[in-house]
Amino acid sequence: MDDLKKKQDISQEKTFRAFVNTKFKMSDLYDLHVDNLVCPDMQDGTLLLKLIHVLEGRSIVKNIKKSKITFAQLENIKTVLHFLEKEKQIHMVNIRPQQIHEGSLMYILALIWHIILFYQISSSVADPSSGRKSMSQADASKELLNWVNNSTGNDSKDFSKSFSDGTALRSLIKSVVTNDDEIDNKLNAEPGLILNKQCVEYADENLSIPIMIEPEEMAEGPNKLSMMTYLSFFKEYDDRNSKKQEKLKEQREEARKARERERDLRIKEQQEAEEREREAELEKENIIKEAQEHEKELSSQYKSELEDLQKELEEERQKSKELESKLANEAERVSALQEANANNKTLLSEQLKLIEKMMGEIKKQSSIKPIHEQVQEMEDKYKSKIKELQSELDNANNQLNEQQGTLSNFVNKINEFKSEYGSKSIKKGVPPEKEPEQPLRKRVINRDPKTLEEYKAMTIPKSLWEIEDPFIYVWKIDKSSTDFVNVVSGRRFGTFDNKGCYIVLDAKNRKNMRLHLWIGSAAPEEERYIATAKGNELERVLGKLKPGKMYYQQSCFETDEFRRLFQRFFIVGTSDSSNVEGIRLLWIKGYEQNIRVVEVPLSGKSLNHGDVFILSTTDELMLWKGKSCSKAEIAMAHDIVQHLNEQRGMSSKVMSINDEQEPDAFWDVLGGKCNVKSAASGGSDENVEVNEMKLWRLSDAEGQLDFTLIDQSSKIPLLRLCSKDIFILDTTIEIFIWIGHLASEHEKSMSLIYAQQYIYDYDLSSKTPITRVLEYDESPYFLRHFVQ
Repeated sequence: MDDLKKKQDISQEKTFRAFVNTKFKMSDLYDLHVDNLVCPDMQDGTLLLKLIHVLEGRSIVKNIKKSKITFAQLENIKTVLHFLEKEKQIHMVNIRPQQIHEGSLMYILALIWHIILFYQISSSVADPSSGRKSMSQADASKELLNWVNNSTGNDSKDFSKSFSDGTALRSLIKSVVTNDDEIDNKLNAEPGLILNKQCVEYADENLSIPIMIEPEEMAEGPNKLSMMTYLSFFKEYDDRNSKKQEKLKEQREEARKARERERDLRIKEQQEAEEREREAELEKENIIKEAQEHEKELSSQYKSELEDLQKELEEERQKSKELESKLANEAERVSALQEANANNKTLLSEQLKLIEKMMGEIKKQSSIKPIHEQVQEMEDKYKSKIKELQSELDNANNQLNEQQGTLSNFVNKINEFKSEYGSKSIKKGVPPEKEPEQPLRKRVINRDPKTLEEYKAMTIPKSLWEIEDPFIYVWKIDKSSTDFVNVVSGRRFGTFDNKGCYIVLDAKNRKNMRLHLWIGSAAPEEERYIATAKGNELERVLGKLKPGKMYYQQSCFETDEFRRLFQRFFIVGTSDSSNVEGIRLLWIKGYEQNIRVVEVPLSGKSLNHGDVFILSTTDELMLWKGKSCSKAEIAMAHDIVQHLNEQRGMSSKVMSINDEQEPDAFWDVLGGKCNVKSAASGGSDENVEVNEMKLWRLSDAEGQLDFTLIDQSSKIPLLRLCSKDIFILDTTIEIFIWIGHLASEHEKSMSLIYAQQYIYDYDLSSKTPITRVLEYDESPYFLRHFVQ
């Protein structure tokens, strides 16, 4: 009998010890593993306090401290017993702190069993609506056995003999496992010891339920308390699985409702848009009708006024001619008077000489006036006559000036009417006509192109380069159209077909216009060529008039600046209409000039304390600095962040994050907070291998396009670049298209196609950005990849 009791105690000690170790392993509060329940940590009460802390999720004392003083050790055990009896209402009989302190296995097992019964078994089989209360061993045994029978469909009578041959345990495992089609092959042994071994090993490997009872002990008839403890973990696993299924079902239902709401909202928006479009068409028709009527009224009114003005103008012209004739007559008359005056002066001078000779003869005659008085009278008479004639001449000039001013006013009025009605000559009784609109520029070729080379002859249509208003213009590439482009407006504005290509001009700021080429991932090669050719030509035209820039936008990986141009941005013709965002995590590592930049998995496990990382989302750039990183790594990271932000039009929010001071949003993007690896796990900065870049040349110098690898190293000389060709640089994290200023139009048009095909052929990430660089306009970040 004593041997049987000892054997049961050993079995219980092993099971209860496995329970304690499992709970410590599931929690990250303590790194503990108990090899024997009768140990110093159990005897001084610290193990019990830590176990209650793990099970409760809170500590029942302020500090758990080991002590060599017997009184303090007994006080720890007493605190645990008092907490279980008073707060949890667990009735424990004859268990005293001294018995635990003395290392009595019987009382230690009894205490651990009460803890298992309350925290493990009762919590899993009790009714949740009744609250968490202590259950008796009999009630817990009954509820647990009912659950086993309901799950397996068996009729197990107890926890000993019914589970000795492994059939009941196999049925229970099959009932809780729903996603293993090979379970029958894995648990295929005959009832007995081998089947027991298969069952406990399967639960340990696939359900994370540790082996608490050896298969040999189970075959001989397991201990009841040990078996109840072991089976309670299956109940706990089943409850977690059920909750996951319910949560998954709720998520699917929420997703279905969200899709319905989105569909209803889309239908409603479509109906509202159609209604607004109908109202706009109706309003447009009314405005056109009113304008036509108003134009008729104004035409009639201005016709009458114009006829009156023409009559007045004709009368004024006649008066002007009369005044000019009168003025000419007066001028002739004044000229004749001036000539007569000159003749009179000459005659008077001769008479004066004659009179002086006769003065001696007439002095005797006092009644005759002196000759100088007579001469003075004659001068005064002629002077007054000259003043009268000059006054008449001034009056005539003033009247002529007034008539000329009046005539000028009428001419100005006529010019105003001409500018309003058109520059054609005005005919009497006929309203002025508007000048006809100039026809659009036609394409050069008059037949459908059969090869890509024939697209080189195209010219940009007038509808593209005549930008009059500060709006956003969108054109879709259509090779069947006369100009190879169609304007996108109305309900199609903001919707992009993944099988096509688009040209988007942001002309809201006339001093800083931006040109975007949106390339669908399923667009044919011909349309990509046309889009690039049109974009290059449009950029060339805009460059002569206003400063402009051209950017490449890849389908589903557009910049946030580009998406904000549209109130509603949607891509059709792709398997994922939600437009997966291009989130990337870049690792910067190195020393001085020997620095490597690579893309790593999007997870917090990729971080380490010794390096710098850049987390790039659609609207944020987060620069994370490890506490042991180098200054060279930080400088390189700042250059990369500046370059990425310039690609997005300086629209992204830039954040600098220090190690161990991360915001919650940072960890949310990485899938949850986790422990950052040490600096040593990232390797040595001095021995880092720098990215090996590849430089390709695209040239048609020999009559056909040739795409050739010309250099492959971590340090490429800048002299490799030639102004006559186009070069594609692969930095492992980004593709640069360098365009020489003497490159041909055919090379420019094909550069984007070759860059996209290169990403596909060499299995690069679809999120790899493509950046366009013009010769003489290179950024410092681009030049940093070359040796000067």
